[in-house]
Amino acid sequence: MRSRAIQVAAFAAAAGLRGQYRGGASQGPAVRVTEWSTLVAPSNATAQLNPWSMVTYHPEYHAYGPMRVTASLLAATQLGAGWIRTDFRWRELLPDGIRVDSAALSWYRAFLGATSALGLKIVAVLSTPPDEVLRQPEGQKLRSWTRFVEL
Repeated sequence: MRSRAIQVAAFAAAAGLRGQYRGGASQGPAVRVTEWSTLVAPSNATAQLNPWSMVTYHPEYHAYGPMRVTASLLAATQLGAGWIRTDFRWRELLPDGIRVDSAALSWYRAFLGATSALGLKIVAVLSTPPDEVLRQPEGQKLRSWTRFVEL
């Protein structure tokens, strides 16, 4: 039990430091979308990819910076992972729950292109609804969810 308390305390401290290092809230993918155009397309994976191996990766940990995102995807292939599990943030793609942020959508499309170019398969977790959606009545939440899934 004591070791679990130490683990939780260490995790909380690391999360706090990460928040300070990143300067608080992430800027989101829309702000970084133009960086994909200056990036050299990743080459195919150099290692044999294991169809039974997966790595979870969250681009927001790297402030959605395409250079670091691509380096992380390449590192996953060097480990032999065949799959990347990542979140597609609802609040980034439909910030108000209604209108599409076309720059964020372009960022995610470029991310999927880089993932595919490396031979990785994706497990997409649809997550993080905008605050506006959380305040909607149940029927409207379902319509908003449907819009997000279709997008």
